[in-house]
Amino acid sequence: MSNMEILTTNYLNTTTLVAVSSGTSTVDRLFNRNVTNNYYQSNGYNTNTSGVTIGVTFLSAKNISRIALQGINLKDFSIYYNSNPANTFSISGGTTVSDWTSNSSTAVLLKFATISVNSVFVVATGTMAGGDEKRISQLWINDLKFAFENNPTAKEYKPKIEIKEVSHEMSDGGTIKYAFGDALGAKIKLSYQTKEMYDNLFSLFRDRSSFVFMPFPTGTSWDSRLWEVNWIGDFTFEQPAGNDFQSLGYSGELNIKESPK
Repeated sequence: MSNMEILTTNYLNTTTLVAVSSGTSTVDRLFNRNVTNNYYQSNGYNTNTSGVTIGVTFLSAKNISRIALQGINLKDFSIYYNSNPANTFSISGGTTVSDWTSNSSTAVLLKFATISVNSVFVVATGTMAGGDEKRISQLWINDLKFAFENNPTAKEYKPKIEIKEVSHEMSDGGTIKYAFGDALGAKIKLSYQTKEMYDNLFSLFRDRSSFVFMPFPTGTSWDSRLWEVNWIGDFTFEQPAGNDFQSLGYSGELNIKESPK
């Protein structure tokens, strides 16, 4: 299993970066972080011979090493950079390049060595069922900040989806609930961390800005889990892991909560 990763926030964060050959009215859904019944969708391109192009062009070059697609129905598609279809990404896991002809996964994660790009393109030709409009729920373009040097144990990783709700008991004893949304919250205890990991965590804490947490970044059969989050509370990794902290390292807890959508 791959180690948990901390990524930059999504570099795709405004519609002004995107040009599409179809489905202009749904472009904003590519990055609104709503993966439930929410899609970018083409319009009038529902054959396996009608290719749809989604182009993301940055205002300045970006260093990237992760691309993630959630909620896709794409079977035949490719991803390339700098406006050249020959510039596919050399990726780990599954196929070795970012070009698919028989994809069957609704979520795809690309992991590759950091590269500086001016643009990223997704070209979708065929869908899994055939005869459907092309759909993508979310498109993430990020760079790796750092990976955990070791994963927490099951007891040390406490994630939950926290619901925002108001409940009211009625006169007949029943209860009515008004649910407004939900968000990730997680507490991650890490023990015996090296000075390098301590420095990574301290830099993340002092940055005071959002980042992306990916708990299980496998290159194949990715579970589609990733969230934009904030560090909540104090930095507790000043605590030595033992009396001889120079050799045993540091221990502490990372408390994160999903940022507003």
